[in-house]
Amino acid sequence: PVKMADNLEWLHQVQTKLNSAVGWLRQRCETAKRSYVDFMASDPSIASRIEGAIRTASYFIPGRFSSSEEVSELVYAAGNLLGLFNDMLLKHKARLVEVWTRDQAYLMKLLTVIEYLEVFIEAASARMWGEPGKWLVVFCIHVAKAVMRFLLLFKHKSGLLPSPPTQPLDRENDLPNMAPTDETISEATVTNSGVWRAPRTGKFVQALGGSSKNERAWQRRHQQSSVVSQPPSQLKSEQVAGAALYIARPLVHIPSMFLFGENSWLPWIISLGIDVASLSVLSKGKGYNSSERKELTRRKWMLLFYILRSPFYDRYSKLRILGLLGWLCRVFPWFSMFIRPVLDYLPTWQRTYFYNWAS
Repeated sequence: PVKMADNLEWLHQVQTKLNSAVGWLRQRCETAKRSYVDFMASDPSIASRIEGAIRTASYFIPGRFSSSEEVSELVYAAGNLLGLFNDMLLKHKARLVEVWTRDQAYLMKLLTVIEYLEVFIEAASARMWGEPGKWLVVFCIHVAKAVMRFLLLFKHKSGLLPSPPTQPLDRENDLPNMAPTDETISEATVTNSGVWRAPRTGKFVQALGGSSKNERAWQRRHQQSSVVSQPPSQLKSEQVAGAALYIARPLVHIPSMFLFGENSWLPWIISLGIDVASLSVLSKGKGYNSSERKELTRRKWMLLFYILRSPFYDRYSKLRILGLLGWLCRVFPWFSMFIRPVLDYLPTWQRTYFYNWAS
Protein backbone atom coordinates (compact mmCIF):
# COMPACT_ATOMS: atom_id res chain seq x y z
CA PRO A 1 0.00 0.00 0.00
CA VAL A 2 2.81 2.43 0.82
CA LYS A 3 4.49 1.72 -2.52
CA MET A 4 1.19 2.20 -4.38
CA ALA A 5 0.63 5.50 -2.59
CA ASP A 6 4.12 6.64 -3.61
CA ASN A 7 3.41 5.67 -7.20
CA LEU A 8 0.11 7.57 -7.19
CA GLU A 9 1.84 10.61 -5.72
CA TRP A 10 4.52 10.42 -8.39
CA LEU A 11 1.89 10.14 -11.13
CA HIS A 12 0.05 13.12 -9.67
CA GLN A 13 3.25 15.19 -9.71
CA VAL A 14 3.95 14.18 -13.32
CA GLN A 15 0.40 15.09 -14.34
CA THR A 16 0.69 18.45 -12.59
CA LYS A 17 3.96 19.23 -14.34
CA LEU A 18 2.53 18.17 -17.70
CA ASN A 19 -0.53 20.36 -17.21
CA SER A 20 1.71 23.24 -16.25
CA ALA A 21 3.90 22.70 -19.33
CA VAL A 22 0.86 22.48 -21.62
CA GLY A 23 -0.56 25.67 -20.11
CA TRP A 24 2.75 27.47 -20.54
CA LEU A 25 3.04 26.27 -24.14
CA ARG A 26 -0.55 27.32 -24.92
CA GLN A 27 0.10 30.75 -23.46
CA ARG A 28 3.27 31.14 -25.50
CA CYS A 29 1.43 30.10 -28.66
CA GLU A 30 -1.35 32.61 -28.01
CA THR A 31 1.21 35.35 -27.40
CA ALA A 32 3.08 34.46 -30.59
CA LYS A 33 -0.20 34.38 -32.55
CA ARG A 34 -1.22 37.83 -31.28
CA SER A 35 2.20 39.24 -32.10
CA TYR A 36 2.08 37.72 -35.58
CA VAL A 37 -1.42 39.09 -36.27
CA ASP A 38 -0.46 42.56 -34.99
CA PHE A 39 2.65 42.47 -37.15
CA MET A 40 0.63 41.59 -40.26
CA ALA A 41 -2.11 44.08 -39.47
CA SER A 42 0.44 46.90 -39.26
CA ASP A 43 1.36 46.30 -42.92
CA PRO A 44 -0.44 43.42 -44.72
CA SER A 45 1.76 43.88 -47.79
CA ILE A 46 4.58 42.18 -45.86
CA ALA A 47 2.54 38.97 -45.67
CA SER A 48 1.73 39.27 -49.38
CA ARG A 49 5.41 39.60 -50.25
CA ILE A 50 6.35 36.58 -48.14
CA GLU A 51 3.64 34.45 -49.76
CA GLY A 52 4.70 35.61 -53.21
CA ALA A 53 8.33 34.80 -52.47
CA ILE A 54 7.40 31.25 -51.44
CA ARG A 55 5.38 30.72 -54.62
CA THR A 56 8.18 32.16 -56.76
CA ALA A 57 10.74 29.89 -55.09
CA SER A 58 8.74 26.87 -56.24
CA TYR A 59 9.54 27.68 -59.89
CA PHE A 60 13.29 27.30 -59.30
CA ILE A 61 13.05 23.81 -57.78
CA PRO A 62 12.01 21.52 -60.69
CA GLY A 63 14.82 19.53 -62.30
CA ARG A 64 17.31 19.98 -59.46
CA PHE A 65 16.88 16.55 -57.80
CA SER A 66 14.89 13.36 -58.19
CA SER A 67 11.72 14.39 -56.32
CA SER A 68 11.96 18.07 -57.24
CA GLU A 69 8.56 18.11 -58.96
CA GLU A 70 6.78 16.98 -55.80
CA VAL A 71 8.76 19.39 -53.62
CA SER A 72 8.01 22.25 -56.01
CA GLU A 73 4.27 21.55 -55.81
CA LEU A 74 4.46 21.29 -52.03
CA VAL A 75 6.25 24.64 -51.75
CA TYR A 76 3.72 26.31 -54.06
CA ALA A 77 0.84 24.82 -52.07
CA ALA A 78 2.50 26.02 -48.85
CA GLY A 79 2.51 29.58 -50.21
CA ASN A 80 -1.20 29.35 -51.01
CA LEU A 81 -2.06 27.79 -47.66
CA LEU A 82 -0.07 30.46 -45.84
CA GLY A 83 -2.06 33.07 -47.76
CA LEU A 84 -5.33 31.41 -46.75
CA PHE A 85 -4.21 31.26 -43.12
CA ASN A 86 -3.14 34.91 -43.13
CA ASP A 87 -6.43 35.94 -44.73
CA MET A 88 -8.38 34.16 -42.00
CA LEU A 89 -6.37 35.91 -39.29
CA LEU A 90 -6.72 39.32 -40.95
CA LYS A 91 -10.47 38.88 -41.45
CA HIS A 92 -10.88 38.06 -37.77
CA LYS A 93 -8.68 40.94 -36.72
CA ALA A 94 -10.52 43.40 -38.97
CA ARG A 95 -13.96 42.00 -38.05
CA LEU A 96 -14.98 41.66 -41.67
CA VAL A 97 -18.50 40.45 -42.31
CA GLU A 98 -19.09 37.41 -44.50
CA VAL A 99 -22.36 36.49 -46.18
CA TRP A 100 -21.79 32.75 -45.71
CA THR A 101 -23.09 30.66 -42.85
CA ARG A 102 -20.64 28.75 -40.69
CA ASP A 103 -21.31 25.46 -42.53
CA GLN A 104 -20.89 27.12 -45.91
CA ALA A 105 -17.66 28.81 -44.87
CA TYR A 106 -16.30 25.54 -43.49
CA LEU A 107 -17.06 23.61 -46.69
CA MET A 108 -15.59 26.38 -48.84
CA LYS A 109 -12.37 26.51 -46.81
CA LEU A 110 -12.05 22.73 -46.92
CA LEU A 111 -12.57 22.77 -50.69
CA THR A 112 -9.96 25.50 -51.02
CA VAL A 113 -7.40 23.50 -49.03
CA ILE A 114 -8.04 20.44 -51.21
CA GLU A 115 -7.66 22.45 -54.42
CA TYR A 116 -4.40 23.95 -53.18
CA LEU A 117 -3.00 20.51 -52.32
CA GLU A 118 -4.44 18.31 -55.06
CA VAL A 119 -1.59 18.72 -57.58
CA PHE A 120 0.99 17.86 -54.91
CA ILE A 121 -1.08 14.86 -53.80
CA GLU A 122 -1.37 13.72 -57.41
CA ALA A 123 2.38 14.03 -58.03
CA ALA A 124 3.23 12.27 -54.76
CA SER A 125 0.78 9.43 -55.39
CA ALA A 126 2.19 8.92 -58.90
CA ARG A 127 5.69 8.58 -57.45
CA MET A 128 4.62 6.20 -54.69
CA TRP A 129 2.03 4.02 -56.45
CA GLY A 130 2.50 4.64 -60.16
CA GLU A 131 -0.15 5.64 -62.70
CA PRO A 132 -2.94 3.32 -61.42
CA GLY A 133 -2.53 4.62 -57.87
CA LYS A 134 -2.38 8.19 -59.11
CA TRP A 135 -5.67 7.94 -61.00
CA LEU A 136 -7.37 6.25 -58.07
CA VAL A 137 -6.29 9.10 -55.78
CA VAL A 138 -7.32 11.70 -58.37
CA PHE A 139 -10.77 10.16 -58.71
CA CYS A 140 -11.25 10.03 -54.92
CA ILE A 141 -10.25 13.69 -54.64
CA HIS A 142 -12.74 14.72 -57.29
CA VAL A 143 -15.52 12.64 -55.76
CA ALA A 144 -14.94 14.46 -52.45
CA LYS A 145 -14.86 17.84 -54.20
CA ALA A 146 -18.04 17.06 -56.14
CA VAL A 147 -19.89 15.98 -52.99
CA MET A 148 -18.97 19.23 -51.23
CA ARG A 149 -19.83 21.38 -54.25
CA PHE A 150 -23.19 19.61 -54.64
CA LEU A 151 -23.91 20.27 -50.96
CA LEU A 152 -23.10 23.94 -51.44
CA LEU A 153 -25.20 24.12 -54.60
CA PHE A 154 -28.31 22.19 -53.56
CA LYS A 155 -28.43 22.43 -49.77
CA HIS A 156 -26.83 25.78 -49.03
CA LYS A 157 -27.86 27.59 -52.25
CA SER A 158 -24.38 29.08 -52.65
CA GLY A 159 -24.77 30.04 -56.31
CA LEU A 160 -21.87 29.81 -58.75
CA LEU A 161 -18.72 29.29 -56.76
CA PRO A 162 -15.29 30.26 -58.12
CA SER A 163 -12.22 28.06 -58.02
CA PRO A 164 -10.96 28.04 -55.36
CA PRO A 165 -14.20 28.78 -53.48
CA THR A 166 -12.47 30.93 -50.84
CA GLN A 167 -10.92 33.65 -52.93
CA PRO A 168 -7.80 35.46 -51.66
CA LEU A 169 -8.57 38.56 -49.67
CA ASP A 170 -8.08 41.87 -51.45
CA ARG A 171 -5.91 43.22 -48.67
CA GLU A 172 -5.52 46.60 -50.28
CA ASN A 173 -9.25 47.31 -50.60
CA ASP A 174 -11.10 44.98 -48.22
CA LEU A 175 -9.04 45.45 -45.07
CA PRO A 176 -10.18 48.28 -42.78
CA ASN A 177 -6.63 49.20 -41.76
CA MET A 178 -6.38 52.04 -44.24
CA ALA A 179 -5.36 55.59 -43.79
CA PRO A 180 -8.23 57.36 -42.00
CA THR A 181 -9.86 60.54 -43.18
CA ASP A 182 -8.44 63.97 -42.41
CA GLU A 183 -11.11 64.43 -39.77
CA THR A 184 -10.11 61.20 -38.04
CA ILE A 185 -6.42 62.06 -38.26
CA SER A 186 -7.08 65.51 -36.83
CA GLU A 187 -9.12 64.11 -34.00
CA ALA A 188 -6.49 61.46 -33.30
CA THR A 189 -3.75 64.10 -33.26
CA VAL A 190 -5.66 66.37 -30.89
CA THR A 191 -7.19 63.80 -28.57
CA ASN A 192 -4.75 60.90 -28.99
CA SER A 193 -7.82 58.70 -29.33
CA GLY A 194 -6.38 55.42 -30.48
CA VAL A 195 -5.22 55.89 -34.07
CA TRP A 196 -1.74 54.44 -34.34
CA ARG A 197 0.84 55.47 -36.93
CA ALA A 198 3.05 52.64 -38.23
CA PRO A 199 6.64 53.88 -37.84
CA ARG A 200 7.98 52.11 -40.95
CA THR A 201 5.22 52.78 -43.47
CA GLY A 202 3.63 55.89 -42.01
CA LYS A 203 0.17 54.34 -42.37
CA PHE A 204 -2.54 55.19 -39.85
CA VAL A 205 -4.22 52.19 -38.22
CA GLN A 206 -7.16 52.18 -35.84
CA ALA A 207 -5.97 50.64 -32.59
CA LEU A 208 -8.25 48.16 -30.83
CA GLY A 209 -7.97 50.13 -27.63
CA GLY A 210 -9.13 53.41 -29.14
CA SER A 211 -11.81 55.64 -27.71
CA SER A 212 -15.35 54.35 -27.83
CA LYS A 213 -16.48 57.10 -30.22
CA ASN A 214 -13.83 56.38 -32.82
CA GLU A 215 -14.13 52.64 -32.31
CA ARG A 216 -17.87 52.74 -32.97
CA ALA A 217 -17.29 54.80 -36.12
CA TRP A 218 -14.52 52.40 -37.22
CA GLN A 219 -16.74 49.38 -36.67
CA ARG A 220 -19.67 50.96 -38.53
CA ARG A 221 -17.44 51.89 -41.44
CA HIS A 222 -15.85 48.44 -41.80
CA GLN A 223 -18.70 46.16 -40.89
CA GLN A 224 -19.94 47.14 -44.34
CA SER A 225 -16.73 45.73 -45.87
CA SER A 226 -17.31 42.05 -46.53
CA VAL A 227 -15.25 39.42 -48.27
CA VAL A 228 -18.15 38.76 -50.64
CA SER A 229 -19.91 42.03 -51.28
CA GLN A 230 -23.16 40.45 -52.46
CA PRO A 231 -25.08 37.36 -51.40
CA PRO A 232 -25.24 34.51 -53.93
CA SER A 233 -27.94 34.75 -56.55
CA GLN A 234 -30.98 32.51 -56.42
CA LEU A 235 -30.43 30.15 -59.34
CA LYS A 236 -33.34 28.89 -61.39
CA SER A 237 -33.71 25.22 -62.18
CA GLU A 238 -31.95 25.57 -65.56
CA GLN A 239 -29.03 27.40 -63.97
CA VAL A 240 -28.79 24.77 -61.24
CA ALA A 241 -28.65 22.09 -63.94
CA GLY A 242 -25.86 23.97 -65.72
CA ALA A 243 -23.89 24.35 -62.50
CA ALA A 244 -24.41 20.65 -61.68
CA LEU A 245 -23.08 19.70 -65.14
CA TYR A 246 -19.90 21.65 -64.47
CA ILE A 247 -19.43 19.94 -61.09
CA ALA A 248 -20.10 16.46 -62.48
CA ARG A 249 -17.73 16.80 -65.44
CA PRO A 250 -14.64 15.26 -63.71
CA LEU A 251 -16.73 12.30 -62.54
CA VAL A 252 -17.61 11.58 -66.17
CA HIS A 253 -14.29 12.43 -67.77
CA ILE A 254 -11.91 10.48 -65.52
CA PRO A 255 -13.70 7.11 -65.97
CA SER A 256 -13.87 7.75 -69.72
CA MET A 257 -10.08 8.27 -69.74
CA PHE A 258 -9.70 4.98 -67.90
CA LEU A 259 -11.98 3.18 -70.37
CA PHE A 260 -10.75 4.68 -73.64
CA GLY A 261 -7.20 5.80 -72.78
CA GLU A 262 -5.61 9.17 -72.10
CA ASN A 263 -4.79 9.73 -75.78
CA SER A 264 -8.29 8.98 -77.02
CA TRP A 265 -10.36 11.78 -78.54
CA LEU A 266 -13.56 10.62 -76.87
CA PRO A 267 -12.76 11.80 -73.30
CA TRP A 268 -11.55 15.14 -74.70
CA ILE A 269 -14.79 15.57 -76.68
CA ILE A 270 -16.93 14.52 -73.71
CA SER A 271 -15.27 17.04 -71.40
CA LEU A 272 -15.48 19.85 -73.95
CA GLY A 273 -19.12 19.03 -74.66
CA ILE A 274 -20.02 19.15 -70.97
CA ASP A 275 -18.20 22.46 -70.55
CA VAL A 276 -19.92 24.03 -73.56
CA ALA A 277 -23.35 22.72 -72.52
CA SER A 278 -22.90 24.03 -68.98
CA LEU A 279 -21.76 27.46 -70.15
CA SER A 280 -24.52 27.75 -72.74
CA VAL A 281 -27.16 27.10 -70.07
CA LEU A 282 -25.57 29.36 -67.47
CA SER A 283 -24.94 32.20 -69.94
CA LYS A 284 -28.68 32.43 -70.65
CA GLY A 285 -29.42 33.05 -67.00
CA LYS A 286 -29.80 36.46 -65.40
CA GLY A 287 -29.51 37.94 -61.95
CA TYR A 288 -25.91 36.96 -61.26
CA ASN A 289 -23.89 39.09 -58.87
CA SER A 290 -20.53 40.53 -59.85
CA SER A 291 -18.55 37.60 -58.42
CA GLU A 292 -20.62 35.07 -60.34
CA ARG A 293 -20.34 37.03 -63.58
CA LYS A 294 -16.58 37.06 -63.10
CA GLU A 295 -16.61 33.29 -62.58
CA LEU A 296 -18.61 32.76 -65.78
CA THR A 297 -16.07 34.86 -67.69
CA ARG A 298 -13.23 32.81 -66.21
CA ARG A 299 -14.88 29.54 -67.28
CA LYS A 300 -15.24 30.83 -70.84
CA TRP A 301 -11.56 31.75 -70.98
CA MET A 302 -10.67 28.34 -69.58
CA LEU A 303 -12.01 26.77 -72.77
CA LEU A 304 -8.81 27.99 -74.43
CA PHE A 305 -6.87 25.46 -72.36
CA TYR A 306 -8.33 22.68 -74.48
CA ILE A 307 -5.68 23.45 -77.11
CA LEU A 308 -3.08 22.58 -74.45
CA ARG A 309 -4.71 19.29 -73.50
CA SER A 310 -4.03 15.90 -74.97
CA PRO A 311 -4.69 14.62 -77.57
CA PHE A 312 -5.26 18.01 -79.27
CA TYR A 313 -1.95 19.33 -77.90
CA ASP A 314 0.04 16.29 -79.01
CA ARG A 315 -1.37 16.24 -82.55
CA TYR A 316 -1.93 19.89 -83.43
CA SER A 317 -0.80 22.65 -81.05
CA LYS A 318 2.47 21.26 -79.64
CA LEU A 319 4.63 21.84 -82.73
CA ARG A 320 3.11 25.27 -83.35
CA ILE A 321 3.63 26.44 -79.76
CA LEU A 322 7.20 25.15 -79.62
CA GLY A 323 7.93 26.69 -83.01
CA LEU A 324 6.57 30.07 -81.92
CA LEU A 325 8.64 30.03 -78.71
CA GLY A 326 11.75 29.01 -80.64
CA TRP A 327 11.17 31.82 -83.17
CA LEU A 328 10.88 34.33 -80.31
CA CYS A 329 14.22 33.09 -78.92
CA ARG A 330 15.90 33.62 -82.29
CA VAL A 331 14.37 37.02 -83.00
CA PHE A 332 14.73 38.37 -79.46
CA PRO A 333 17.86 36.76 -77.94
CA TRP A 334 17.50 38.75 -74.73
CA PHE A 335 14.05 37.22 -74.31
CA SER A 336 15.43 33.68 -74.36
CA MET A 337 16.29 33.80 -70.65
CA PHE A 338 12.55 33.76 -69.98
CA ILE A 339 11.51 31.43 -72.80
CA ARG A 340 14.15 28.71 -72.31
CA PRO A 341 12.76 27.65 -68.90
CA VAL A 342 9.27 27.56 -70.45
CA LEU A 343 10.54 25.28 -73.22
CA ASP A 344 12.27 23.04 -70.67
CA TYR A 345 9.30 22.73 -68.33
CA LEU A 346 6.41 22.87 -70.83
CA PRO A 347 6.12 19.05 -71.13
CA THR A 348 5.93 18.74 -67.34
CA TRP A 349 3.45 21.59 -67.02
CA GLN A 350 1.30 20.21 -69.81
CA ARG A 351 1.25 16.77 -68.23
CA THR A 352 0.59 18.12 -64.73
CA TYR A 353 -1.76 21.08 -65.12
CA PHE A 354 -3.69 20.78 -68.36
CA TYR A 355 -5.94 17.84 -67.76
CA ASN A 356 -9.45 18.18 -69.10
CA TRP A 357 -10.97 17.94 -65.64
CA ALA A 358 -8.58 20.42 -63.99
CA SER A 359 -10.32 23.71 -64.87
